[in-house]
Parts: sequence; structure tokens; C-alpha cells
Amino acid sequence: MANFHVAYPIVHANEGGYVNISSDKGGETYGGISRVWHPQWPGWVLIDAWKAIHGVPKRYKYIEMPGLVEEVVAFYRVRWDDIMGDKLRSQAVANQLYDFATGTGKAVKIAQNVLVEMGFKLTPDNAFGPKTLAAVNAADSAEFFTRLKAARIAYYHYLVQQDATQQVHLTGWLVRANRFLYEEKKTSLPSR
Repeated sequence: MANFHVAYPIVHANEGGYVNISSDKGGETYGGISRVWHPQWPGWVLIDAWKAIHGVPKRYKYIEMPGLVEEVVAFYRVRWDDIMGDKLRSQAVANQLYDFATGTGKAVKIAQNVLVEMGFKLTPDNAFGPKTLAAVNAADSAEFFTRLKAARIAYYHYLVQQDATQQVHLTGWLVRANRFLYEEKKTSLPSR
């Protein structure tokens, strides 16, 4: 089964520290957590306190203060649980789906559409429930991974087609998606 402690460092490395880019619809962001989309996240209180003392951070600044790392991890743990990460059979699939889901609220519906294209009987509703979990785990992991990655890339192109101001982010989105390669780590028992 997939493991949060394997997936989280990958997503965290993709998210970075503090940033506030005018072209980013999420606005002020820390660790990939947007103040626009998640204004009640408890980490904002800590970041605001840090800014009151140190000023507004430079681009991609990692802020070191007690409790902030724990708030970031707790935020991402909820996103992992939203996709039932601990119950996913494939770590590679879990890593990609989790990373995609942290960046868009459409990832589950896109994954469900991929599963429908693969012949699974699902109603794409953007809710990761028992039927979606069963389909992901029953699907050929390599095929689902490859199709999901292609759908993810197509979605990023679609976003730019819908809003040309997002072109500035396309290269980064594509680099991020293409970092994910399908491989399953084999674990073996140590020899005696």
C-alpha cells in the first residue's frame, strides 16, 4: 500500500516556500497553500507574525519558525486522506495523483474520467470514494499512471487555452508533471 511519508516529500519539494506572484490566481502562497483558496489555514497566523518582524519574504523564501512545518504537513495529510492514499495499491500512482490533487480541485474528476475511458463503471463526480478507490486499485497501475499523466498535461494546456494569462505557469506545470515516472519499488526481506 502507498505511504504518505514517501509521497509527502515529493509534493513538498514541488511546492516550495513563500511566494506572492501577481499572475498566480492563488495569490500569496506558502508551501503551495494559497491564501486565496485556504484563508483559514492556521499557518497564515504564523506567517503574518513572521512578516510583522522580518517584512515580506523574498520569492521562494522558506520561513523557519516553530509550528509552521507541522501546519504544512497537517494540511497535506488531509489532501492525502482525501484521495484515500493509505489504501492505494501503487505508490507511483499515489504519488502522481496526490501531487496533482494538491494543485487542482479537478484532479479526482480527471482521474475518474481516465478510469471510465479504461472501461470502469464510474460516475465522475470529483469525490474520491470507495468505488473510485476500487477502480484505481483494480486498474493496471502502469496504464492508469500513464493515462493520468497525459490527462494532467492536457488539463494544464486547457487551462492556458481558457485563460492566456496562465501561460506564464505552463512550463512549470509541465516540468512538475513530467517529474513523475512510473516505477514501483520492490521491497525484499533482508537476507540472514
